[in-house]
Amino acid sequence: MIQLVKHSVWQNHKGQDVPREYVSAFDRKKEQALGSLLKKAEKINEMLTAFKVESFNVGDALYEAMLRDANINIDTRKGNYSVFSFDKSVKLEVNVSDRIEFDENIVFAQHKLNEFINEKTAGSDIELRELINNAFTTSKGRLDTKRILGLFSLKISHPLWVEAMELIKKSISTNNTVRYLTIAVRDEFGKYEQVNLNFSNL
Repeated sequence: MIQLVKHSVWQNHKGQDVPREYVSAFDRKKEQALGSLLKKAEKINEMLTAFKVESFNVGDALYEAMLRDANINIDTRKGNYSVFSFDKSVKLEVNVSDRIEFDENIVFAQHKLNEFINEKTAGSDIELRELINNAFTTSKGRLDTKRILGLFSLKISHPLWVEAMELIKKSISTNNTVRYLTIAVRDEFGKYEQVNLNFSNL
């Protein structure tokens, strides 16, 4: 929580009260600067969220209008689509994909793979061990779907490996659907350049 200069008592990261006169001038300056940035960031976040909702609504409405004009049943055409400006200089694209998640069986699969590694390689196949370990490395608390599914491409017939692959298949859930929207502008060479709305990539 950002401390206000007018507060006579501030709290540190341990929740301890600190009289303001014991807070250094530099710490007070940091507090004001970070507080100002936080307010701006939250405002921008609200604007981006509103823009995202508006863009999907506009894109969906245009797409449905196109389907109606073409006498196509809207209910039978749910999925990816692109909408272009008249001269095709601007493109709005929506992509739909299933978000793959794993249930508790993925833990059992990892145990089976560890058994396989210990029995089959006796610790000698370092590359295979690292491949499996990397597949189960999490990022922001989530498993990397591509790495997990990439294990199926390995041609291994050992019973423990086969059992692990079956457990992975059993653990897969695709109940959540995610929609992605991009807006792109065609450059002088005819290539579409996406308008970057990802703050971390700016």
